[in-house]
Amino acid sequence: MNVTILVGNGFDLNLNLKTKYTDFIENYCGDTGGDSKDIKSFKDDIIKDCETWANAELAFGMYTINFLGSEDGAEKFCNCHDDFCENLAQYLQSQEKLLNWKFEPTSIARTFGGCISFANLVSGLLETEKNEIYETASHYGGAITYNFINFNYTKALDKFVKMASDAPGTLGERTTTNGRFNNSAGELYHVHGTTENDMVLGVNDESQIKEVGIFENYGPEYKNALIKQQTNEMNGANMDAKCEKVIKESHLIYIYGMSIGATDALWWKRIVDLLKICENAQVIIRVHDAPEKRLLKRRFLTYCDKKKKEFLSYDKSGKGVPADVLNRIHIDSSNIFEKLKIYAAPEKQEAISTVPETV
Repeated sequence: MNVTILVGNGFDLNLNLKTKYTDFIENYCGDTGGDSKDIKSFKDDIIKDCETWANAELAFGMYTINFLGSEDGAEKFCNCHDDFCENLAQYLQSQEKLLNWKFEPTSIARTFGGCISFANLVSGLLETEKNEIYETASHYGGAITYNFINFNYTKALDKFVKMASDAPGTLGERTTTNGRFNNSAGELYHVHGTTENDMVLGVNDESQIKEVGIFENYGPEYKNALIKQQTNEMNGANMDAKCEKVIKESHLIYIYGMSIGATDALWWKRIVDLLKICENAQVIIRVHDAPEKRLLKRRFLTYCDKKKKEFLSYDKSGKGVPADVLNRIHIDSSNIFEKLKIYAAPEKQEAISTVPETV
């Protein structure tokens, strides 16, 4: 059975890393020493519209309008984009060093293994939802392979997965009619690259670029640097195809720490396509702002229905979605990675003197 966990910035935030664009922007725009005139102007524009730049990917698409009619407009725009990305990578590396790895590796592996266990993945759902997922899971024999698609540039998740892979048994066992099997970690891909290689920061498609005309007289690499799928193709690592294959072969997908926003519409569409094709596929979406559900569930269920329909809106086939697909999307308001907080960065980061860079 293939379980795929998609991880977004909420994973790093859960570890108390200051990885929001707003955190970075404060650091980035506060330092203008040595900047060119164009970069200084770029930083001034960000400061004037911090609310928009809280979603830097969409903001870059909109910012293209500022270069309309400008001589060497695409060149200047891409220089700003490059500077932003290069400084973001350095900032995130400094944040990642603050994590607390002063624990025995096998202990960390066990904690992580418990977080991603099948039982924990479904623990926050309604009883009827759990039963449905367990019933569909019974169609697949053998062990569980846990795959990961990491939308973060940091490698915090990678370290947890590696420790679990290096410590036999920490990902648990699965018992089926065919016997008992040891679960394992499968693939882990950074769909948008890392702070070290193949970084991808941009929009989902050309429709999210406000003024695509600035790239008209330039090579395709200029515009492609702003469109995620094209950037991945340009990077030549075949990352898009690898991640798409993992999605297509998944039986349960858990989405954690992601806003399900338009800049990643390509992936939401692919997951909806999976639900339409595979009648046993299930998807769980973790949310952090759902109404309380302990006493009265009306508000919670209304919220869930809205979120499910928002997710299904990424289907662009024009043929509609089978009725049962909605029932195979589940909303989870619990935090499956709650126990990882013991490895979090300290609240007052300036108090840290020495932090090990590696485990």
